[in-house]
Amino acid sequence: MSNNFVNNAVMGKYADTDIGEIPLWDDFIEWWNNLQDMIKYGIIAGAGLLAVVVIFWMIKPSNAGVRGVEQLEELLRLKMLKELAED
Repeated sequence: MSNNFVNNAVMGKYADTDIGEIPLWDDFIEWWNNLQDMIKYGIIAGAGLLAVVVIFWMIKPSNAGVRGVEQLEELLRLKMLKELAED
């Protein structure tokens, strides 16, 4: 642990870790290693499935855009029919 004013002021004089050295990653690795294999496989499969769903959701064409174009075409057709009927 480094001995400096900022570390002592923020973390306290007798802190076990330096500023920014929160042992979160070590705790996560310990938790992961204590899981059963089937639970690990389930978590990995769920994360993979979620990633695939998000990717497909991002690249699929929007149906709202297609409906908007179809409605615009219909309006143009009706406008042309109206103009023909007026002549």
